[in-house]
Amino acid sequence: MEISVGVIVMRAVELCFDLLAPVFNFYFLWLLRKNVFHTHLRVILALFALNLSVMTLTRSTDVINQIFDRPIPQGVMGYVNFAHNDCMTLIMDISLILTVERFIASHWADKYENIKSYTISIGACLFMLALNTHNTYLMHIWLNSSNVKENCTIEFGADNFWVNIVVNISVMFGLNLLSVGIFLVLRHYNMRRYKNDSKNKLTRRFQISENIRTSRQIFYILILNLFVNLYFFFVLYYVAISKTANMTVIYFAQFFDLFAALASVAYPSILIASHPRLRLQVTQQFKKLVGIKISNEAPVQTINNQQMIFQSSLEGSMYFNELQRSWNR
Repeated sequence: MEISVGVIVMRAVELCFDLLAPVFNFYFLWLLRKNVFHTHLRVILALFALNLSVMTLTRSTDVINQIFDRPIPQGVMGYVNFAHNDCMTLIMDISLILTVERFIASHWADKYENIKSYTISIGACLFMLALNTHNTYLMHIWLNSSNVKENCTIEFGADNFWVNIVVNISVMFGLNLLSVGIFLVLRHYNMRRYKNDSKNKLTRRFQISENIRTSRQIFYILILNLFVNLYFFFVLYYVAISKTANMTVIYFAQFFDLFAALASVAYPSILIASHPRLRLQVTQQFKKLVGIKISNEAPVQTINNQQMIFQSSLEGSMYFNELQRSWNR
């Protein structure tokens, strides 16, 4: 089957974003060297950015190999495609780890900031990586045992693997939906705690305000990730039901690869743009690069028109003001 002009154009655009995404993600990794997020969240986001980089680099290798009539040996490309699919599945399930991290940060707000160990977050990421590698392996066997006939119909092989793939992916998609719902509940919970604690006690206010700000940033990532998951499952189920590899399926698959490339650029961009310190740092670096004078003024952060605490002196002043009010009651 000849590839249409539309698919070629989408593939060319995708390749541009595949090559651009590692630049954004490695830059985000460089920004994470500073303590802009909590220790566990930095580890998770670093793994996330690293996987995005590997995913887009392996995908761009595959696209370039197709453009130049496959000069890379098929055995090598098998490992490249496996690495790409493995990174893709881990990225699609990153919302589960982020939701668990935010739940712990919200429930143990008093103690969470003092936890400096990387063990828990690294262990959770390795566990999720092992689980997704297993799913990728099943999908790899299933795809290699399937054949496309001359009439574009697909003859699926290894049906036992296909059943496991459908069950595992359906469960993971359900967990992704559940994680978004839990995340919304956590945001509402933190907002309510912030209002109540600001009236009575201030020892936890800083951590709660950080939880609210971080939740806003992560929420954008979860929503975008949910759309990526939804489209992936749509394509997978469509192929399974139709059992065909016609031009419609090719368009669906190519658009997914393009969508994933765009999302790989959007993920670090959203995290940088929604974080006041990161946004300020990037802005200052850009101004310095083009020769614009840099301002030393810090941005003001607010939640529901209430001032957030971002300086220790301000926190102490507010604490004693509240304490004095309690004496006068």
